[in-house]
Amino acid sequence: MLERIPRQRPPRARSRRERKFAAEEKLRNHDKALWLAALNPEVLAMVKQSGLADRLGRERMLFNLEVAVERYARMNSTSEVASIDSGGVQN
Repeated sequence: MLERIPRQRPPRARSRRERKFAAEEKLRNHDKALWLAALNPEVLAMVKQSGLADRLGRERMLFNLEVAVERYARMNSTSEVASIDSGGVQN
């Protein structure tokens, strides 16, 4: 007797918004966080326009590398890392 093989559905087409943030979400799912530092004005405008700035929040968009390293070091000594990595907002 032949065994019936279930038909697989084709992958659902992702919306433009889902595709836009797929890399950031993939990093988050692997316990990684995307941080941006020292963006020039044109790139910063593009990040804001795309909605990525809202998704990252001010906690992960920093003025310069020195501030980013300082914040990361400070967060490593506290429990803030887990909250930001999971998309939480710090007060």
